[in-house]
Amino acid sequence: MQLSELPKGARALVCKLTFDSDQCTLERRLLLMGLRPGATVEMVGKSPFGDPYVVRLQHQSFGLRREVLRNIEVSLLD
Repeated sequence: MQLSELPKGARALVCKLTFDSDQCTLERRLLLMGLRPGATVEMVGKSPFGDPYVVRLQHQSFGLRREVLRNIEVSLLD
């Protein structure tokens, strides 16, 4: 499942990041933030207009656009 499909309040394990070669800077930035395979993420919610989404990783929350979350594959926990 894609991270953008995760329901609000659900937790998931990051399985794979699938970015194009022209998005390597963005992928590197996410990896430095700790968003890598094996990390646990929680969907906090999304803005009233649907974009960006708020994702919690460890003890930090990040706002990420839907097009970025579609490149992150996760498996649901719990």
